[in-house]
Amino acid sequence: TTGEAGFGLGPRALDALTIVQSYLEILTTDLDDGLSEEQLSFLKITKDSVLRLRRLVLDLVDLIAFRSGHLGIEAATVDVAKLLNDITDEMQPLADAAEVELVHERPAIRVAIRADDDRVRQIVRNLLDNAFKFTPAGGRVTVRTRVEPDWVIVDVVDTGVGIAAEALQTVFDEFVQLRPPGLRRRRRGSGLGLAISQQIAHAHGGELEVESEEGAGSVFSVRLPREHNLDSS
Repeated sequence: TTGEAGFGLGPRALDALTIVQSYLEILTTDLDDGLSEEQLSFLKITKDSVLRLRRLVLDLVDLIAFRSGHLGIEAATVDVAKLLNDITDEMQPLADAAEVELVHERPAIRVAIRADDDRVRQIVRNLLDNAFKFTPAGGRVTVRTRVEPDWVIVDVVDTGVGIAAEALQTVFDEFVQLRPPGLRRRRRGSGLGLAISQQIAHAHGGELEVESEEGAGSVFSVRLPREHNLDSS
């Protein structure tokens, strides 16, 4: 079946890309002094291309898994503030490269979700990556947490170019890539990040939503089930 073919291709493609990536790292690290600026530039372009291809393969594997019902969610208690601290620290270099301020507004109380830690990180990374792409230099991206009796909502708020009303209906569709006027995107994505993030939220019994106005920025919100049984640590 298509699903079986996808699962067979995915690991092999990832293994091959990992090998290529490893050798490129060796070349750029061990031969750095012996290469010309032009050669180093070629290696950097190649490394960036391999990373983009690897992300595309991972997205396609996830997409096939969701369609075939083979992607499981391993739910556990996840501390929201710690998770968001980790991700904002990890994504800070991308914010710096985009010349965008990245702010994490911690929740006033300790709060946890019942979720798959790795998959929630995947959602927030996708939302931040998307925000950086569509926020002009000098803008701000804020990660904040809202708490309801049975839900925790993580918002990623940007001061970017926003999304036109007619485009909001398709923003979570597969392979959709927004092209807002007046802004040249820094990197091209696969068009799968938001679609996969929505599927992950649904797999948790939650939801991924967006509010946006063209020219006034966007707010992407992921709603996940709150965990009430916190330990005393």
